Amino acid sequence: MAKSRVIPTKPDDWEELQRIDIERQDRILSDENAKAYFDGLHESNDWTKFLSLVKQQDWYPFHETSNVQNVTIPVLYIVGEEKQHEVFGAVQYKKRVSDIHIAVIPFASHLVHDNQPGIYTNFLEMFLQKNKIT
Repeated sequence: MAKSRVIPTKPDDWEELQRIDIERQDRILSDENAKAYFDGLHESNDWTKFLSLVKQQDWYPFHETSNVQNVTIPVLYIVGEEKQHEVFGAVQYKKRVSDIHIAVIPFASHLVHDNQPGIYTNFLEMFLQKNKIT
């Protein structure tokens, strides 16, 4: 399924990652049970249109995500350890943004909040308290 990756620069294996995503999405779209499940999670069937975006060659806005030097607020970047390119993306942001906090969550993939909800919530609460964000 399409993922909401937030990475600053295009990984060397981007085309392979995109190919894998497209194959997974095609399997979901051809499985009536899977489609019914995702239809139940969303208010409309627009989620299928989102999947079609990934099939476009330059769908990801690297031109926007690479320009993070002007970020002046505290940033929390939470990533699951199983997604190496997202961990790498966090490191790339750390090089460019001075006030960034990175949390690499063990035993988690892209959906960190779903894979490890307790750890995710703890990191988020600490970040909000430390930065007095309410």
